[in-house]
Parts: sequence; structure tokens; C-alpha cells
Amino acid sequence: MILTIRSSLGGNRIESQVLETLRHEGVDYRFHDLTDERYAPCDGCFECWFSTPGLCKSKDGSNALMRDIIRSDAILFLAKPRFGAWDAYAKAALDKALGLLSPFFIEINGETRHRKRYEHYPQWAVLASVPEDCPEDEIQAFRMLVDRNTFNAQTKLPWIEFVHDTVAADRLENLVTDALLYISRPDVSARHALIDPLPPRPDTTGPELSMRRAILLIGSAKPRGTSASEALGDALIRRLRSRHWRCEKYFMLRMTKLGRQGSPKLVTAVQNASLLVIACPVYYNSLPALILKGLTDLADSLPRGTALPAVLPIIQCGFPESTHTRLAVGIIARATSAAGFPWAGHLALGEGAMMGNGVDLETDRRFRTLCKLFDQVAATLDQGRSVPAALTASLAKPLVSPRLYRWIAQVRWVMSALRRHVFSDLWQRPFENEGTPTILDKPPALK
Repeated sequence: MILTIRSSLGGNRIESQVLETLRHEGVDYRFHDLTDERYAPCDGCFECWFSTPGLCKSKDGSNALMRDIIRSDAILFLAKPRFGAWDAYAKAALDKALGLLSPFFIEINGETRHRKRYEHYPQWAVLASVPEDCPEDEIQAFRMLVDRNTFNAQTKLPWIEFVHDTVAADRLENLVTDALLYISRPDVSARHALIDPLPPRPDTTGPELSMRRAILLIGSAKPRGTSASEALGDALIRRLRSRHWRCEKYFMLRMTKLGRQGSPKLVTAVQNASLLVIACPVYYNSLPALILKGLTDLADSLPRGTALPAVLPIIQCGFPESTHTRLAVGIIARATSAAGFPWAGHLALGEGAMMGNGVDLETDRRFRTLCKLFDQVAATLDQGRSVPAALTASLAKPLVSPRLYRWIAQVRWVMSALRRHVFSDLWQRPFENEGTPTILDKPPALK
């Protein structure tokens, strides 16, 4: 069976043509239109790993989508990327599919990844609709993102092609046929590209920072005071306040919503600042769905020619290697450049799990070096300058070795499961069969 997933691809004409081609080829398919389905923003609670293993707690479309993914031979995405990223609808669904993987880590080609929960994962094909004037760097960035997504999803290299909304019917039919041929091949390579170096965006911060007014946007949907993103954002804002900056904090969960036209509160807040700090986690190699929605609304709604704040992303991920943040930073750089925002550099860190759950960075001895580096970041911004690359590199250095981080994290998963009396369920496969969920014979060794 082929699972066809539509997010916001070029209108009903392309969708209808694709489905007609599948029917003509005699393909057994199931269809999901994400614009008609509800997906609550992923809040990174990880209950799909140690409370209800393999299942999302939300009463939305997550479990039905995960069930159809794991029971499919292949997935055909009909998408409309922007800024080199999935649209917010597609990303919301991908964010909620985390339970298809195991919480336990494995090292592949020097990178930390999650182990498989299931033996079989479907092959991916992506038909992406882009404007005729779409920059080539956005196309290549999206190719890299899909490649990395399939690496994360434990499947082989994806098929991906780009079309315009005006694509001819016969061309579209040929592309769908090509996709079907590709995903049916048994010899598709499983080798994935490593992350390319992050192309720098020119630093354009200048005298406009003399306004000394900053807003902090928290991209995590976790409860207030519990996310690593908020802890890192607060560390910077606290230091700016000590230098007599006026600072405000907003949560994207309250500023925008999928399915709602625009984000007027976000637009108003951004127009009244000289520095925009975006603190958020990495989900599925990219930004959370709400951040993507907010960036799109800013690019579409802000009046051209108005003074905009300089942007400083603070991106963290749960893997020990900070390289996993590069694609997310690149998306923010492209989105804010398109909208006309100046750039104040970026901060990117791995090992984000060490900084969440209400940890006080200021008093915890593990973060003394981190706090000193934030002192330097605040001093640099206070002087109206961008964060230099050397300071960004210093912040990206791991606090502990990747091997030790993986071991500690996996022990914590086991301890959490034991406290909840669900240890034997950690390896459950709830969507493998129609009947009773199956469990692996034994857990993978902790490495």
C-alpha cells in the first residue's frame, strides 16, 4: 500500500491528477489531507517513549497517521515547501510521528540517531510544488532536509522532484509513474548525506540595536519553565536586562495557530523591537511547526520598507552533536532574509536534554562555562555588534562527550520507565499488526 499525504500542494488540480494516476496504475493507496486533519503541536513530552510507548497521548490525528505510515510500503508526500522547509501542516504531522522510533540511541557514521522501533519503515517519495522563481538554494536545502528526514526515519534515500503549480498533466503523470518505479526498486541506496557546512548569512547588525528593546520567542510547546529553549533564552534576556534593555517574552503557542490566517500579535510584537531572539528546539532536523508558521506569517504580513529587528536564533537539539541544528538555523536565515530582517548571528547547541525540566543554568555548576559565554554574547549585542563566529563555535562545544551523553540519556529512559511501571512496554510495536501489539524479544544493549 502507498500512503499519499497532502499538506498544501498547489491546489486540488495537482492532487486530483496524482490520485487519478495512482488509480490508473492500479495502486492500493490511502490518502491523508493534513489541512483537514488536526494535529496538536508536539510539546516534546516524550510520553510516546516512556508512558504510552509508540503512541501519542494527544487526541488528534497522530496515532492514525503513525498507524498508516508503518503499515505502508511507501509514502508519497504532496508538499509545498518554503524557505527550504516543509510547510507547517506537514511539519506538524512529522513532529507527532516520533513514537515510530525508539528512545534509545545509536551512532551511525559519527552521528547520533534513534534506534528502530519497527523492522520495516516505508520508502519516501516527495513531489514538491515551488514557485517558478524559487531560489536554487531553497530547492537544494529542501533536498537535504528530506534526505536527512529519511535518515532519521530509518529508511532509504528518497525520491524527490519539484514542479510548478502550472505543471502539465502528462508531465505530472510521468513523475508519479517515476516515483512508483523508484520506490518499488529493491536496490535503492541506504546511504545518506552528512550535513553540509552552514552557509553564513552576512551579519548586518548595526546602530539599530541602540533602541535596546528585545523580544524573546519561545518555540517549544512545553509548559512554561520546563523547556531547554526557554532556559537558554532567559539566560540571554537576563543579561540584556542587566544592561538596561527592555525585554519581553512570548510563547509561540500563544502567538500563532495552525489553520488560522496570519499571526497579528506576533507581527505587532516584532515591529516594536530592535532585537528578535528565537529560542527553539530541533524536531526532525528542522524547526517546530509553530515556528515555521510564524516565520511564514512574518514574511507575508510585515510591511516592506519598515525598520525590522535584528534576528538572533538560539537553536538546541536533543542529540549531542550541535551539527543537527544547521538545517534549522539555515531555514531561519532564509526566512528572515526574505522578509528583510537584519542578522545578528546565531547560537546553536547540542545536548539540550541537560538544560530542560526547570534546570537553573545560573546555579548549576555544569553550565558555568555556558553562562560565561552568554555574558560575552550579551556584551557584544549591547555594543550593537553581531555575535562573532568564534563565539558561536565556543557555545557549540559539547558539555560532555557524545558517548557519555548517549549513555546517561538511555539510562534515564530506563529509570523513567521503571518509575512508571512500563519498562516491559518500552519496545512495544502498537501498529505492527491489527491485533495485539508485539514486543521485541529483548531490549537493545545500551552503548
